[in-house]
Amino acid sequence: MNMIEAYKQFDEKFTGIFTIDKEWYKINCGVYSNNKPENSLNKSGKYSEEYIRARFIWSIIKVKKYPKENIFVEFNIPKGSEGSKSLDPDVVVFKDDSWINIYDNWDKTSALPEELRKLMLVAMEAKSNHKRVENALTKQLSDAMGSYIGEQIFGIYFDDLVDVILVKKEGTNSIKRYNPSKILDGETLIEKLNITNRDNIESIPSFEDYINNIIVKDNVSKLNFETNDGIDEDTFSNLLSFINRDIDRISLSRNEQDFIVEFLTLKVADEKEVKRGKKKYFDFYIEKHEKKEDGFGSQSFRKRIYDLYERAKKEYKTIFTHPAFWYTNKGADLIPSVANDEIFLIGIVELFQKKSILDTQNTNFNQIIFNNFGSSVEKAKEKQFFTPVPIVDSIIKMVNPQKNETICDPCSGICDFLAMAFRHVYKNELENLPSADMLYGFDIDQKIMKLAELNLVLNGDGNAEIKIMDSLSNKLLDDGTYNDVKFDVNNYYKDDWTHKNDKQRNVKQYNVIVTNPPFG
Repeated sequence: MNMIEAYKQFDEKFTGIFTIDKEWYKINCGVYSNNKPENSLNKSGKYSEEYIRARFIWSIIKVKKYPKENIFVEFNIPKGSEGSKSLDPDVVVFKDDSWINIYDNWDKTSALPEELRKLMLVAMEAKSNHKRVENALTKQLSDAMGSYIGEQIFGIYFDDLVDVILVKKEGTNSIKRYNPSKILDGETLIEKLNITNRDNIESIPSFEDYINNIIVKDNVSKLNFETNDGIDEDTFSNLLSFINRDIDRISLSRNEQDFIVEFLTLKVADEKEVKRGKKKYFDFYIEKHEKKEDGFGSQSFRKRIYDLYERAKKEYKTIFTHPAFWYTNKGADLIPSVANDEIFLIGIVELFQKKSILDTQNTNFNQIIFNNFGSSVEKAKEKQFFTPVPIVDSIIKMVNPQKNETICDPCSGICDFLAMAFRHVYKNELENLPSADMLYGFDIDQKIMKLAELNLVLNGDGNAEIKIMDSLSNKLLDDGTYNDVKFDVNNYYKDDWTHKNDKQRNVKQYNVIVTNPPFG
């Protein structure tokens, strides 16, 4: 039996007006309940919210989605501050039946016991009218899920429509769709939740699915694309919080941007190995026992990261030719180049080990990166104004670069245009991990070029040719070197940019030039 069949059976079994109370739930569903008596129909003769909730609970038990002894209907969560309203999630599903003893021994007036909060697995919210979905999701369900203590809790919203909305919440982050493919880019939470694109009721994960999801994520040595979600704005918000909180305490040997670019490129290299079938699980992780009390890594962690560095150097020569961080052998041990830099590495690993970069749905990370790591004062001083991604994307589509064409942005900034050009050219082949060696970007700002490297890595590949250079007076030559002769009419023909006296100094030409409007 599936959920649709269970719904029909419920409608046939329970007809007319009847009262639904805690006794009804106990007799017909075998679950715990706190709800007050409510009629099955409202004053308009339509199914009441209580009927919709009862039908859903009865059905998920009928199809054996969840064990009835772990379900509580109308669970009351007292608010912390005096005079504030309590939370009353329509349904809470606990991880096991140990919650019963804890609940029975709780006085029901003090704060919800920490043990109960840790045992919450799924919170549910029901509505009789689907037009009330926004508040139900962003306030009621989100607040209820926020009571959980742990890394991950799940949520289900259902109403008078058949399909549902599945969400989850990781740590202190905002709720988001359970299925990453349902997540949209957007300014507001409701835009990102994409509420018009619902989940099929038959796709509701089972109790075992949710439990296994938590168990798998807890085992960081067995993570891959099947277990990890794509990175999102919350990931970078957490990164920024980590930097602001710990950067002074850690005292890095160089600018944090250098490390962020290098460490996230290392993660991309790791993900590519899994994507290409070279291994089954990611190596960019740290187990709890590998992080010592002083914050440094164990030898097993260092060996894994050292080996990953050695392999990544072969693919990302530009980024790893002069690495910001490395390990050296000292006898039988590996020693970090700078001890405190390893603490920062471990922090980045912990933030990103349960995320995937290559499978992310968001293409706006270039803007997020710049907004998070670029000083607003420096932006204004340097007159750095970046084109919004939708405009970049529209321009790239109009220009329509092709696979066999070289593409150059002579004033590249953080390489928005090159990143979007790469995604456009290989829009149907990103799974095959194409190379970005046909992209060329130049800029005079060293800090911005570091962000450009990260931008290209996050959007697919880090092998573009990007160089700190004033492209007005200097040029890349045909042989791959950079001219040391001033680029002007005294040395070059203005019609075809060939050198007047030395063919070895001929300037490289490109099929497509695209840059920030109104200059491009």
